[in-house]
Amino acid sequence: GIAVCMAASTQANPRLVPDGSGGALITWQDGRAGNSDIYAQRVLPTGTVDPSWPVDGIAVCTATEYQYSPVIVADEAGSGAVVAWQDHRASTAHIYAQRILTTGAVDAEWPTDGRALSAAAGNQFVPVAVADGAGGLIAVWQDYRAGNPDLYAQRVERFGRLGNPEPVIVSVADVLNDQGGRVAVEWA
Repeated sequence: GIAVCMAASTQANPRLVPDGSGGALITWQDGRAGNSDIYAQRVLPTGTVDPSWPVDGIAVCTATEYQYSPVIVADEAGSGAVVAWQDHRASTAHIYAQRILTTGAVDAEWPTDGRALSAAAGNQFVPVAVADGAGGLIAVWQDYRAGNPDLYAQRVERFGRLGNPEPVIVSVADVLNDQGGRVAVEWA
C-alpha cells in the first residue's frame, strides 16, 4: 500500500469513496493536534497521493475538542465528496458535515469546520450517510435528545444548506413577441 498520511500521532477510522475519475477520496480522524480532528486525502488512479493536495491531507474540521466517526459520500459529478462526523466542540456530541473538492480544498460555500446537521439537546452519535443524488448527503444518527436512543436524519445539499432548498419548477413558458429573449418560470 501507499502512505496516505504520515503525520505525527494517530490516524484512525478511515473511510473512502471513488473520486469519479478512477481514484479515491479518503477521510479519517486525526490526532496530530493533540485531539481528534477530521482530515481527507486524494489518491489518484495511478495509486499515488495527489501531489496537488497538501502533504498528509486537508483539514476538514479542526474545531475545538474532538471529532470522531467520519463517513464520506461522493458527489455524482466527480468534483468532490461530503464528509459527516460526530463532533464534540460543544458540551454534547452533535453531527456536522463538510464538502471537500477533488482540487484539494474545502468548499468555500460551506461554513468553516462544517455545517451542523444536528445541534439538538442531548448527544448525537455514530452517523451513517448516503448520497442524496444531487451532490449532497442524507445522514442518519443515534440521537438522545428525548432521553432514549432514537434515529434522526437530515439532508444537506451540495451548497451546505439543510433540507430541500431547491425550488421545483412547475412550468416554463415563452414570453410572446420578444424574439426568444424571455421565459416565464413558475416554481414551488
